[in-house]
Amino acid sequence: MEELIPIDFIDLNFTIVQEGPSEKPDITDPLIIEQVINATGKGAYRSVKKILEYIILELRK
Repeated sequence: MEELIPIDFIDLNFTIVQEGPSEKPDITDPLIIEQVINATGKGAYRSVKKILEYIILELRK
């Protein structure tokens, strides 16, 4: 399935506006915070057309 319906990546490139801290953060682990910051603005998607083609071919079988 991975070859028939590949995952494509997209960079959303938006800016996060941070206001002054009004509350104590729930997540304080620096590794988790770094991973979230690095992943912000990135996404993945699969083509709906390819998913439907895959499903229809499987249903026909």
